[in-house]
Parts: sequence; C-alpha cells; structure tokens
Amino acid sequence: MKIEMDLIIVKFLNNQSTTEENQKLLNWIEESAQNKSYFLSIQKLYVAGKVNRKLNACEEAEARQILDTILGEEASIKIRHIQKRKRNIFTYITSAAAVALLMLTLGIYDYYKDKPIQFADKDIKVAVIKSQSPTLVLSDGREVALSGLKANIEDGGVKIENEESSGLSYSGTKEGTEVKYNTLKIPIASTFQITLSDGTKIWLNAESELRYPVTFTGKERRVYLKGEAYFEVAKQKDKTPFIVETKKLTTKVLGTHFNVSCYDDDASHHVTLSEGSVQVGVNSQQVLLAVGDQIRYNQSNQSIVTQQVDVREYNSWIDGQTWFHNIPLNELTTMIKRFYGLKLVLQDENLSSLRFSGKLLKSYDPKEIIELITESAGLEWNIIDDAIVLSKKN
Repeated sequence: MKIEMDLIIVKFLNNQSTTEENQKLLNWIEESAQNKSYFLSIQKLYVAGKVNRKLNACEEAEARQILDTILGEEASIKIRHIQKRKRNIFTYITSAAAVALLMLTLGIYDYYKDKPIQFADKDIKVAVIKSQSPTLVLSDGREVALSGLKANIEDGGVKIENEESSGLSYSGTKEGTEVKYNTLKIPIASTFQITLSDGTKIWLNAESELRYPVTFTGKERRVYLKGEAYFEVAKQKDKTPFIVETKKLTTKVLGTHFNVSCYDDDASHHVTLSEGSVQVGVNSQQVLLAVGDQIRYNQSNQSIVTQQVDVREYNSWIDGQTWFHNIPLNELTTMIKRFYGLKLVLQDENLSSLRFSGKLLKSYDPKEIIELITESAGLEWNIIDDAIVLSKKN
C-alpha cells in the first residue's frame, strides 16, 4: 500500500494523477495524522525545490540516494523502472520540483491551516479593490444599483423584479415595436443571476457585462457578453435559436447548458458544453460541440483547439469556487483579483513561468492564499502603494 501511495504522491506532485488517484490520496491522508505528516514532508521538498537543487548539484548515484531517502528504496526503484521506458527519472523529478504547485486541490489547504505557517505581519486591506454594486443600465440610460434593491423596476412596460436568492427576472409585454436593451454589469469579486423574458437563466461572473433585449422578438434570441457567464437556455416551441455573441466567438443553441468565458485580458476565450449541443462560430468556421467538449480560441495566434474537459472545472464558480489547472502565475493573480477583489502585481514578468494547479473557495482567507503561493514557489510579497507585489526572495 505504501509503495502505491508513494507512486500516486509523485504523480500528484507532477500534475499527472487521475481523478480517482486524487480521491484515493485524499482518503489516505484523512486516515491518520501520520499519513498527513508524511505527505506534507514530501510535498514540501518538491515545492520548495530542494530535490531540484540537489539533483543539479550532485552525481547520479547521490541523486538516486536522495530519491531513495524521500520515497524509500523499493518505491524509488519501481518509479525509475517505470520511467525508464518514457524518460529519465531525474528529468521527471526535476520538472516536478521546478513547477510550484499550490496545494489547494483535494482540500490540502485545510491541512496547511493546521501547520504553524509564519504569516507576514502585513495588512492586505490597502490592496482590496473597493466593493461596488452590480448595476442595471435601463434602455433610457438610467443606472440602477441592485445591491439591496427591493422595489420592482419597469422598462417599456416590462416588469423587472430583483430577488436576493434568484437575482433579476423579466416578465410582461413590452410597449411598442422598438427593441429595448438592458445591460447588466457585474463588478470584481461578485457574481449575479438573471432570468430573461424567455425563461433562460444566466449566471454572470465577476467583471462581466451582458446586453440583452427586455423581451425577445423576431427569429432569434441574441445577447452580447463580455467576461464570463453560464447559460441554461430555455427551449422554445418555435425553436427560435439563442445566440451568445462575444468579441471573438458566436455560440448558437436551441436549449442547452454551457459556459462562455471571453475576458479581454485572458490568453484564450472558450466555450464549454455541459448539456445538449451548441454550434460555435469563430474565424469563419462553424464547430459543433458535444457534451464535455470545449473550444478554445487563442487570442495571440488565433488558433482553435477543441478538447474534452471536466466541465465542473469551468462552471464551479457558480457555487463560489474556482478550479485552475497548470496555469502561469500571471493568470492566477488575475483570477485572484476577480475572485477576491485583490490587486496583485508581479515584480518580474519571468515569474509567470511558475505554474499552479488547485482551487479557490470564497471561504478561504485571501491572505493565507498569498502566503501559500509565496511559500510554495520560493517568493515573497510586499505592499507597495495599493497593490500586493510578488517577487523573488532576496
């Protein structure tokens, strides 16, 4: 059993473990304090880069001895035997040590909370971006702050209700033939739900904006998105298509569930399908997605990739958590800014080469998240003006 768990731990630290192996590892860690301590001791060696530095500084025989000490001789031999058919074990271990893994996946954050981490005596409040209310822009240009709003709103004869549990909902028939649009704007560190006049439910993520008709008319139901949103599109008897238009992608459906992410400052835009089927138009191409498919559009080189993914990783933000897999540090800092409303800056662009995997929960203390990032990657953080600046340790 120990050898098997050693193999899973190494795969986990190298970001190569399966979902089943991850769950098995978590169950094993929870079995005893000894298992927990054993895992943390190995993990600390990896993320601190100690193994990497020693492998670079010693002969092969000594490097093997280090590996034997960490995992036990029998497990080390087995790993080397497995890896011999693929690539050199030292390349394998070195790459694992060189990539800093933020151990929030599998609830490892909770185990770290029990450790006596020395938190820096710094107040992060100055880096918290001022909280704002979600805002509804009516067809005549009036702006309505939605936080705490209990009174109903009316726009062109259409009734707009704002409920704390379900967000905005539209009902009634508009006056006249002119198509009237509303725009819903969501600030940093917030999410919001809306039900359109056709019954379609939409969840908007932080720093997002949705423009839509107060009621749908004609042969299509078209909305315009900036940022990120999850859609549960209501089916229509006349099969009127529902179209989500972004700067780079156009997604067409009849009735289905899917997530669209199209932040301007993200490296790629993507559509991820949870239920039904969708047709995505990009670069004059039309791509049909099946359940579990994701299409990604790279903004820098305009390439398109379609792949199967775990859709839960891309819509979990609805439930107050967000997953990330092998992303560079600059993308993680952007994610933290949107999720917690914290302004993070990298002192050196080269720090973006550090990559992280894990998850964030709204219930996590943002300061502890910053401490975990810096400790695992050998960095330090300081408050400069109104931002948290991450830099290499001196």
